[in-house]
Amino acid sequence: MDVELGYVNLLMVLFLLGCLANDDMSYNIKSSSKRPLLPNNAVSMVIDATERMTISQLETTPSSIAIQWNFLKIDFNGTHQETVVGYISMNTNGRFISDNLGDVVNEFEFKHLQPDTVYSICVEVITVNIAETVSHFKCVNMKTIPTIRTDSIVAIFIAFGYLGFMGIVGCAVWKHRIHNINRNRFDEEVIEDGSSVRWKDIEEHQKLNSIEESVDV
Repeated sequence: MDVELGYVNLLMVLFLLGCLANDDMSYNIKSSSKRPLLPNNAVSMVIDATERMTISQLETTPSSIAIQWNFLKIDFNGTHQETVVGYISMNTNGRFISDNLGDVVNEFEFKHLQPDTVYSICVEVITVNIAETVSHFKCVNMKTIPTIRTDSIVAIFIAFGYLGFMGIVGCAVWKHRIHNINRNRFDEEVIEDGSSVRWKDIEEHQKLNSIEESVDV
C-alpha cells in the first residue's frame, strides 16, 4: 500500500513539474518582447531573422510608411503557414497587426499613423515542419516625417518667388549694363575713326597748298 502511494506521489510530482515547465515555456513565448506580433500563437522554436531578412523603407509620409521585406538566408524547410506584419509605437501606445499575407506578398503600407513618430516595424513568418512550428521574425525602427504646415508652404513659395524675381531683375540689369558697355565702346570707335579722317583731310589740304605755292613760284 505504501509502495503504491509512493508511486502515485511520484507520478503527481512529475506531472506537476511537466506542467510547470510547459507553463514557463508558454509564458516565455507569450511575454517575449522579441515576438510582439503573434505572442499568443504558441510555437516550438523562435528564430531571430535579423541577419536573414531585410526590411526596406519604400516611402514615408506624415501618416504612412510603406515597407518591403526579402528573405536572404532563410530555409523554411517546411510548410509556410503565415506571414504577418505590424507595428508598435511607444509614443502613442499604438499597435497594429495585419491579416495573414501569405507567401507571395512582400510589400505593405501602414496607414493612419502619427506624424514625426517612431514605430517598431516587424515582420513575422511562421512555418510548420513535421514536428515543430517555427517563428522567423525581425523588427526595425522607422519614423514618419513631420507634418508640413500650410503657412510654411506659403512661406516657401514666397521665398522661391522672391528669389526668382530677384534673379530676373539681376539678369535684366546685367543685360542693360552689357548693352551700355557695348554702346560706349561703339561710340568711342566712331569718334576715333572720325578723328583719323579729319587729320587725313588736313594733311591732304596742306599738301595741296604746298603744291600750289610751288607752282606759282
